[in-house]
Amino acid sequence: MSEEDKNILKIKNIPPVTIGSYIDKILEFCIDNDVSDVHILSDGKLKVDIQGRFYVIIDRTISYNEAIGYMSHIYEGKTVETRLNSGNAIDKAHQIKYKGSKYRFRVNAVACQVKGKAGLQITIRTISEFPPSKKDLNVEDEIWDNFMPEQGIVFVTGPTGSGKSTLLAACIREILMTENLNKKIVTLEAPIEYVYDAFENDTSIITQTEVPTQIKSFKLGVEAALRRAPDIILVGESRDKETIDAAITAAQTGHLVYTTLHTNGVAASLRRLLSVYSPEERDEKMAALLDSTHMIITQRLEKTLDGRRAPIKEYLVFDKDVKEKLYEAESSKVSYEIIKILREKKTRMIDSAEKIFKDGKISEEQLIKIKTSFKG
Repeated sequence: MSEEDKNILKIKNIPPVTIGSYIDKILEFCIDNDVSDVHILSDGKLKVDIQGRFYVIIDRTISYNEAIGYMSHIYEGKTVETRLNSGNAIDKAHQIKYKGSKYRFRVNAVACQVKGKAGLQITIRTISEFPPSKKDLNVEDEIWDNFMPEQGIVFVTGPTGSGKSTLLAACIREILMTENLNKKIVTLEAPIEYVYDAFENDTSIITQTEVPTQIKSFKLGVEAALRRAPDIILVGESRDKETIDAAITAAQTGHLVYTTLHTNGVAASLRRLLSVYSPEERDEKMAALLDSTHMIITQRLEKTLDGRRAPIKEYLVFDKDVKEKLYEAESSKVSYEIIKILREKKTRMIDSAEKIFKDGKISEEQLIKIKTSFKG
């Protein structure tokens, strides 16, 4: 982007001091300019992310009081400052109406220190009005073919901002758009991102519950969901031992569970899941995880040569043959065995990167960096 273009990408005539509702004006500007993320740091410049590149859109700093005002507006007047200063982050969905349409955003706020004093960081992510279709995401056929088993857990993993929620939303949309599947879906999300009002049909049911505003935790949400006779449970994140146990129980009792992890690879995902248990529990939990897991997908986004971003993936379907190989391996060798299987199946992150390199989407330098990051 040229300097002239950067100057165009500015909010003009911003008041010397803005009130809380001005955040909606900022978000309208972001809608018009294809912004994916907004980054606000009190006593700092407001930056936006467009295809993985940062731009300053306001030529002055945003004060701490302004940032608190923005969050008070988003959090609907509740005691934002008290909550943040007690060590709690805020995760909230926010919706605005603009040009006749509704737009949704995921908002995270956390207290921090800025220039030696109390500060606030706010990150706002744009959520598309409608979940994407599987065609939009161009996902591998093998992944789609294994996305909806009768029961088991499908883990979608990757760093923050890698498209985990988007991939799961596309799957839910596909289920809802297919007539006569007769599926009842319960989602537990923190916060609710995509909504599915436009895709409901007479042969499927979906209910969405927000953690912690509508139920206190993912664990309690799963336990409550099991009493509601669902076919599919979406657990926003398996972040602790209790939630992982609840997901395993749900899968073992005949349900399909979708959930996410912040991990960087299939083998790393299994290690992360086991790490929440004591050494004495791990052999037993390893068997339960292998029995319950149907597929693990890891995704990350790479900047492409045309200035956009493309996903690269690593995935493994835990079919009968894979499970038998892993059951036979010693606990300490399971990660190594997974890496070996991924290499044989050519479904490593490196294999995915090589495909988009051959398609001319990334540079050779990027490919080398990916290969260095994902040895195996």
